[in-house]
Amino acid sequence: MPNIIEKVKPTALVHQHHDAFIFTPATLSVLRNNIADRLPLLKEITPWSASQVALDPQWLRVFPYYNFVSRGEKYTFQLQVTSHWENNTNLVVKFTATDGITPPKDVAFHLSGLTSGFCDSDEVPDKLINLSIEVPENFPKDIFAIGCHAWIDDQYWGEMSKSVFKVQ
Repeated sequence: MPNIIEKVKPTALVHQHHDAFIFTPATLSVLRNNIADRLPLLKEITPWSASQVALDPQWLRVFPYYNFVSRGEKYTFQLQVTSHWENNTNLVVKFTATDGITPPKDVAFHLSGLTSGFCDSDEVPDKLINLSIEVPENFPKDIFAIGCHAWIDDQYWGEMSKSVFKVQ
């Protein structure tokens, strides 16, 4: 399993909820032991083949979540995937859109291993997809959405994310 903390070796990780995390070898050891104890429990209580998906509600996301577009222009957004599957897995993403908008075509992925965080397009090009839709010239000025639905190994997982856009 890739470990970005050990690879980058930051002196601290700052975030909005608490003081900075300081990663000493002893701290990393405690974190690794805790996760080793908790992963078997997580596998028991989650129905998914990759139980860590339960800890990452944004494993499949559309970015930006909210943006503006003018009539007659393309609305561009990105589909981003973080894979928690250790084994080969097939992911199909299907899109829904407001009436009058043609949703993007389905996107199929073959997830062949773990990735962490936002996938970098140069490093993992198959897990970051740029998409766009046409907004008709006569479309009403209002707020609309594109839904992102996931199928894992032919099993429907539901709507995982959406991109909301306001037509100006």
